Amino acid sequence: MKILVTGGSGFLGMHCVQEALRRGHTLRVTTRDVAATRAEFDRYIAGSSEVELVSARLEVSEDWEGIAQGCEAILHTASPFPALQPKDPMDVIRPASMGVRHVVRAAQEAGISRMVMTSSIVAMLYPDDDPDGLRDRTVYDWTNENRDDHTAYVRSKAYAERYAWELVSEPEIRLTTILPGLILGPPVSNRLASSHAIITGVLDKTVPLIPPVFFGMVDVRDVAAMHLDCLAEDATVGHRLPCAPYHGTARYIVEVIQEGWAEKLPRTVAPAWAVRLLARFDPRLEAIVRDVGVARRVNMLEAQALVPRSWRTIETSVIDTLDFLVERLGYVDYRLMEARDGYVNPALAGKGASQNA
Repeated sequence: MKILVTGGSGFLGMHCVQEALRRGHTLRVTTRDVAATRAEFDRYIAGSSEVELVSARLEVSEDWEGIAQGCEAILHTASPFPALQPKDPMDVIRPASMGVRHVVRAAQEAGISRMVMTSSIVAMLYPDDDPDGLRDRTVYDWTNENRDDHTAYVRSKAYAERYAWELVSEPEIRLTTILPGLILGPPVSNRLASSHAIITGVLDKTVPLIPPVFFGMVDVRDVAAMHLDCLAEDATVGHRLPCAPYHGTARYIVEVIQEGWAEKLPRTVAPAWAVRLLARFDPRLEAIVRDVGVARRVNMLEAQALVPRSWRTIETSVIDTLDFLVERLGYVDYRLMEARDGYVNPALAGKGASQNA
């Protein structure tokens, strides 16, 4: 099958490219910088020499004209993810929504009937009727994208996904959306993703205190595989599929790092009130302040029934990332020998991170 993959130079996008090639698909991949992406693909992705790269910006309609011709399906992973919250939320919302419109229009013009789109669990975590997370989130929950107290990223993901479902309401495009939690695991290239900050910040000791936050989590390699599984499984058409098989705290992630790391690391959890206060002055904390002290969970029963799979553990994701940081980015090697051999401390079994059904 020939697949158009948008955002193929991103953290998840590169894993989707790698997984699609492994399954024997032919690919056309969008990126903002063709030369840089070609260099990374040639270096890090086996068999990528035949991948067709095209330049496309989410917000520029001309870039998408004819871009899907000859393809049979689309994996839409491209979406803006700001390192810091912008002054104007529309700087994130606009390109995310315009990208959806341009991709759907490109699919319609090319006669493509199948599309899998990456959303996020933030598009379902904050429904107006349960702001405190008292019940598990289901596929029927929607974050209100019009609320100003949500971050620009949260609003952009909710708006873009809802917009996608509206655009494909006619049966000509069969859509599946995948809603990952915090995506962990090693990157394909040497570029780190924003989700790696919790690990690198602890190792660099630029995060002296651990924020009291709770995540739905998943390994990037499993998210990529789920995208390709959904593309091949017609039963997933018309469904929103949460992808967060594990839940745990930031402190638990740090404990896993420490179990595989000989050097003593910061492990003190900051008081919730202190994080809320500092968020007024530190824009890096603005993205998490709403989740301080609240345990929001998502229900994955429907997703697991439609595309059953075994998930990599969070311990595996973290240890593999530590190996990457040491072997590829030159972090000082404080790994414990047992961690290098795939050892997981039995004391961590069942502690901190829980698996969804």
